[in-house]
Amino acid sequence: MKKTPILFMCIIFISLFLSSCGNVKNSIDKNGLSSGNTNNISIAESPTRILFGKYQMLYYYDKVNHETSPFCFDPLCQHDNESCIAIRFPKYNSESTYSEFSGSIEYCSYNDRFYATRGDQICSFRFDGTDFKTEFYFSEDGNDFSSSLYNTRLIKNMHIYNSYLYMQKLDAVSGEYFLLRYDLKTGIYENLCETSGYNDSNVWHYIITDKGLLIKLETKKDGIFCIKTDFEMQNVEKLDDKLNDAISSTADTIIDGEYIYYIKSPGLVRVNFNTFEEEVVLEDGKQTDDSTYTIGGETFTMKGTFNGPRLLCTGEKQIYVIKRNTEPIRLGIKIDQRTKMISEVNTSTYSITAIDKKSFKETTILSDQYLQFNKCYISNNKKMAILMFNRLVFENEEIDGKTEAVLKKSISEIYSYDIDKDGLFVNETMFWDENLWND
Repeated sequence: MKKTPILFMCIIFISLFLSSCGNVKNSIDKNGLSSGNTNNISIAESPTRILFGKYQMLYYYDKVNHETSPFCFDPLCQHDNESCIAIRFPKYNSESTYSEFSGSIEYCSYNDRFYATRGDQICSFRFDGTDFKTEFYFSEDGNDFSSSLYNTRLIKNMHIYNSYLYMQKLDAVSGEYFLLRYDLKTGIYENLCETSGYNDSNVWHYIITDKGLLIKLETKKDGIFCIKTDFEMQNVEKLDDKLNDAISSTADTIIDGEYIYYIKSPGLVRVNFNTFEEEVVLEDGKQTDDSTYTIGGETFTMKGTFNGPRLLCTGEKQIYVIKRNTEPIRLGIKIDQRTKMISEVNTSTYSITAIDKKSFKETTILSDQYLQFNKCYISNNKKMAILMFNRLVFENEEIDGKTEAVLKKSISEIYSYDIDKDGLFVNETMFWDENLWND
């Protein structure tokens, strides 16, 4: 009789174990961080590290000891040439020292590797930079790392889902993009435009959902339109024209359950996938007027644009946006060090605002007139947020007998936050400061 409870518990344990294995097998494996405007996300999260590109270098933040370092593990390395993995990916715009990190980084839990783009190359490496591989490249010199001058338009919008890597690839002849999928298991890639029957199309943008792909295409016959398809490209469905604006590289589009959130006049809107019913979540922004100009005696009209909020990311209960709170206000002056010309620094006050998905109630998360918010990412477990912004630094000086706040510099900073049960950002931790690496 004493053995019965033990046997019963063993059965329960085995059942739970098998159930959990099934859940893992069928789970969604996407990049560990989500955000609006998914073009070239240059930050990725693994179980122990956050890898990100900033200016001229690749860095990592250790989530265990809370330290940030260049992504290089050679104690003798000076980080001054392309043999160092930390500076192998940023692109130099010219022979000058100005460089930028303009590629994509993704983490794949299927094989515990990071993937990054460099020109027409897809490279992969382990969490400590070892076992570096060029997965594939499209040009004859694609495996050459001796130069930092390369074309960043060849591959864009790279994302990983399960054991597949997706990207938009530029056709050098037509100048149009097609959609490629690379199988990380077999090393084989395929043109999904051909698979879906749209081999003569130009891919404007695509979004990965938990059921398949949303793709914005342009063909000579049908113009610009959107399709929905499963991952095997077997069931292709043309979508309602309402989603043409949503599936865009500039709409900060986010898929969340049965809704698609994106930015268009009059602010933040969402559309139900099933009914295509549209709701205005937030009214914020201004529409500029149309303008006309004349060339060679012929008059052209340029349509006005909508300057609205920035859709950052979605949490479990909230949608996070950057909202403009005021009209431009004067913060001080800026002095050009070369010409000594003085100009005023005027900026609006922006805030990071959380909007409840059900009630649309707004809660200000962070607001500071000296912060220029850039991007925000939320981990897939919805428990951590990463915020990137520039901080304007002023100092008082006597100018013509008058005390003026003079802009001295703009510092790029990255912070991480825990997300509490109410969706607020708490426990602020700075893990990158431009001054730490450029002084």
